[in-house]
Amino acid sequence: MPGHAYRVLVLAFLVGGLLVCRTAIGLTYYTQMGPGPGFFPFWAGALLSLFCLMLLIQSFRAQIPAFDIPEKGPMLKIVVTIAAIAGFGLFIERLGFVLTMFGVLLALLYVHGCRMLPTGLVVALTGSLGVGFAFSRWLGVFLPPAPGAVLQFIGL
Repeated sequence: MPGHAYRVLVLAFLVGGLLVCRTAIGLTYYTQMGPGPGFFPFWAGALLSLFCLMLLIQSFRAQIPAFDIPEKGPMLKIVVTIAAIAGFGLFIERLGFVLTMFGVLLALLYVHGCRMLPTGLVVALTGSLGVGFAFSRWLGVFLPPAPGAVLQFIGL
């Protein structure tokens, strides 16, 4: 009965979306300057709930295929991507944004098929420095700095 596990998962996400909406209602929806802190979570939760409701209705109308575990290649990509996201969360405060993003980008590029080391290094370095510079300089977002002021000479 593959449809039951699918429906339970969809219901779990539906409940999660509704909880996000409920929590967002307690935040300020709109301020004098524009959308407040409750605007995005409310609509994200509402869209998640709507999509889950549509999937749930569709699951009763169509035959749901059995769940297959991906082969070794795609499973490795999934595991490395999840590990990169977790590693980013764990190391951003210790290594700073730019160094952590550089490592994450390099790992993701390698696992997703970039086998040329110079190309991977240039893309990861450009991506991490570019995003760090754009967020800190243009958007005014505080990003954790590298330890020991390693990148302080470029303002990161």
